[in-house]
Amino acid sequence: FLFLALRDPNGLAFDSPARGVQAGWESWRWFLDFLFTPDQQLSAFDNAVALAKQSIDDPGYKVKVFIMIPNPRMETEDFGDPTGLGRSLDFSPFPARWEEALQDRTAAVEAYLDELLARWEAHQFEHLELVGLYWLGESMQGPADYELVRRVTALVHERDLKLLWIPYFGAGGWSNWQAIGFDAAVYQPNY
Repeated sequence: FLFLALRDPNGLAFDSPARGVQAGWESWRWFLDFLFTPDQQLSAFDNAVALAKQSIDDPGYKVKVFIMIPNPRMETEDFGDPTGLGRSLDFSPFPARWEEALQDRTAAVEAYLDELLARWEAHQFEHLELVGLYWLGESMQGPADYELVRRVTALVHERDLKLLWIPYFGAGGWSNWQAIGFDAAVYQPNY
């Protein structure tokens, strides 16, 4: 089961420019707050699985869960300060700051993963198993995105999780998904 959001309550987008203005750190944290709201989302799902397990003969069964990683888009110049650096992260590679932008994008994802996993551990869901993360950006926009996903894959694997991707038909990088670093990809037919 995959848990994701495409926009925050203010309409800021977690995925692509086509959906709206990029969500910053405050919005990423809103998603985690929303996901871990008592008696909703993950908590409600854990309760629903407990009820369903009453009619199956597998008392140790756990539902496998994936949770999105928002797409830290390159047009974001004022993301917020999730790492306590005393400055807002800047994902823009212009002018001539490709490595700095990659470092900031990676730092944002790592802060998100740390926050997500701390909350997951604190909740101790009895019937849910976090098995991986889902890369929300449906297309790779070139070498900077490829390198970012390679770095994110390393962060995800360090935490013993998988990284899933669901590119749309003809999306950039769709045929290179394994070389980019994803553990699994589901290709949208967009029929």
